[in-house]
Amino acid sequence: MRASPTLVVGASLLALLLIISRQPSAIFNPQLFAEDGKVWFQNAYQFGPFQPLVWPYAGYLETFQRMAGAAALLLPLSLVPLFFAWVSLVVQVLPVAFLASDRLAPQLPRRWVRLLVALGYLAVPGTIGMGADVTNTEWYLAVLAVMVVLAPRSHRPWWQAFDLAVVTLSGLTGPFCIFLAPAALVLAWIRRTRSQIAVGAVVLGLAVLQAGVLVVNLPVQRSVVLVPVHVSLLVGLEMVATRMVMVPILGTPVAYYATQIDGLVVPVLVLAMALVMLTIALARGTVEQRLAIAVGMITLAAALVVQRRLWTVMLHTNGASRYWIFPMLSWLAILAIVAFRARLRWARPLAVILLSLTLLVGVPSDWEYPAVQNRHFQLAAAEFGRARPGQSVRFQEEPRGWSFLLTKR
Repeated sequence: MRASPTLVVGASLLALLLIISRQPSAIFNPQLFAEDGKVWFQNAYQFGPFQPLVWPYAGYLETFQRMAGAAALLLPLSLVPLFFAWVSLVVQVLPVAFLASDRLAPQLPRRWVRLLVALGYLAVPGTIGMGADVTNTEWYLAVLAVMVVLAPRSHRPWWQAFDLAVVTLSGLTGPFCIFLAPAALVLAWIRRTRSQIAVGAVVLGLAVLQAGVLVVNLPVQRSVVLVPVHVSLLVGLEMVATRMVMVPILGTPVAYYATQIDGLVVPVLVLAMALVMLTIALARGTVEQRLAIAVGMITLAAALVVQRRLWTVMLHTNGASRYWIFPMLSWLAILAIVAFRARLRWARPLAVILLSLTLLVGVPSDWEYPAVQNRHFQLAAAEFGRARPGQSVRFQEEPRGWSFLLTKR
């Protein structure tokens, strides 16, 4: 039975309400977050809407955020934080709309399973710090791009245009296309349809572009890749056990408490169990499911290598949660595959129990994000409105310590 537009719209609206419920203050007390003001909007205001579109940030292109900054110039300054919040919300909802459609029906035939996957995506624990801001939209665009690449190609022209638009925009926004390119090429080789080859070619071309931009700009970035850091493998193993495996199941507080018991005993046992589950999922999953897991693991490996100076922070706090969104979603996918497809008698009940704990313990524990603090953006916007050309006004942002200077034109 084909999904109706009403179902897709209804699922999207429900998803929107669920996202807002995790941090209502993002809508009722909107503030700019980190690079939202300091980079995306400030650059667009000071240098015009088009020139910054081709500027790399952190070593790679961030086109979507630049586009949001450019579009914000059309609005009164006081509405910019609310506009950025709604841009983020729409992007976060898009994967839910895609799951509610029938595009992934060949891989997930049961509609209720697809809607359950959408709920897992919306409610995954351990994502504090990924609220309604434009800066983190690259991660949600990447999730949508993975779904688009793995989905069977549609013969409808508007779906084909949608697919190419998503992989292009995601490919121009962050380095994720580099990690997605192998999966796109494998599917292009297996399916060998014109549309699948086109998607694979676009992803590969953008991966080459982003890799080239990284190579050119990396030496001038304050990148941790260039900073020698001594890290412990044991810290890394404990961190992966906690952030990737335990947090999605038990939520952040319980997971951090559990991994402190008996030193490394709990993390080692947890990783051993996760490795067994991963092996079963790779053996029993479809090609698309295996590729989805592979993308998550490649993303995890890249994040751990690039951000190795943050290992201690990641281990002992819930900071840098954006780097764990793909690994955590991959882990939940592994459990779902085992729950539905494993042949071992003990594996399926264990996966069901762990997924149930995610819904009953992990999700409620981590549902509510911290409230957005009032950084008095409206007062600064009013002051800026009264300023004469050439005068500058400083705007405070979330989190504390972030701010940017805007000079009146």
